[in-house]
Amino acid sequence: MTHKGGNLIKQQSPSTRFWEIDAGRGVAIVLMVIYHASYDLNYFDLIDIDPIAGWWLLFASVIATSFLFVAGISLAISHMRRKQRSNALSHQVRRGARIFGWGLLLSLFTVLVIPDMPIFFGILHLIGVSIIISGPFLERTRTSLLVGACVIAVGVAVWHQHYELPIYLWPLLKTWGVATADYFPLLPWWGVVLLGIGVGRIAYPGGERIVDVPSWGDVAPIRALSVMGRRSLFIYLLHQPMLFSILLAVTGTMPL
Repeated sequence: MTHKGGNLIKQQSPSTRFWEIDAGRGVAIVLMVIYHASYDLNYFDLIDIDPIAGWWLLFASVIATSFLFVAGISLAISHMRRKQRSNALSHQVRRGARIFGWGLLLSLFTVLVIPDMPIFFGILHLIGVSIIISGPFLERTRTSLLVGACVIAVGVAVWHQHYELPIYLWPLLKTWGVATADYFPLLPWWGVVLLGIGVGRIAYPGGERIVDVPSWGDVAPIRALSVMGRRSLFIYLLHQPMLFSILLAVTGTMPL
C-alpha cells in the first residue's frame, strides 16, 4: 500500500487490467462490427443506406472517438507502469509499428478485394502512428489535453474544406475526393488519443485506479465485453474478411 494525497492506494501489478477499460473497448468493437456489417450490406446492395452521411456518419464518428479515447487512456497507463524501465519508449515505438504494420496488411487486403475503395490511412494506421508520435506527451498531462484540444479544433475547422492535397499529406489532413472505405487523418483524430492520454494520467496516476468503481468485472455481459476488449485487434482484423466472405458466399457475386 502506498500513501498519495492522503489516500491509501493499493499498488497494481504491471499485469493488472481494469474491467472498465476492457469493457469500454469491447463496447466500441461491438459497435464497430455492427457499423461495418451495415456498410457491407449496403455495399452488396442488400440494404439501402448511406453509411458515410447523416446519422450513420455520426454513429461511425462516435464509435471511432470512443475507440481512440480508450486507446489513449490505455497508452497512458501502459507508459506509467513502464516509465521506470529503460525500454519504455522503445516498447511504445514497437507497439505502434506493429499496429501500423497490421494496418498495411489491411490496406493490401482492400486493394485486392475492393480496389475501388481501398484503405490508405484507416484507424489502425492512425493508432499506430499516434502511439509512436505521442511519446513527448506521455509525461505531460496538461500539455496532452491542450494540444489534443487544439488538434481536434484545427481538424474539425478544415474538415469540410475542399483541399486537394498530395498523397503524402493524406495521413495528416483530410483531402477532398479520396475514395476509401476507412479514413482517419491525424487531424483531428490524433487529438482524441491525446485527450485520452491526459485523462488516463489524471484518472490512473502511476497506472493505478484511484476512483472507486463498482465491482462489475465478473458480471457475465461485462466479462464478455472485457474479453472482446482484450482481443479487439484480433476481432478488428478478422471481422471484415469474415463478413465480406459470408456476403460473397450468400450473394454469389461481387458488387460492381
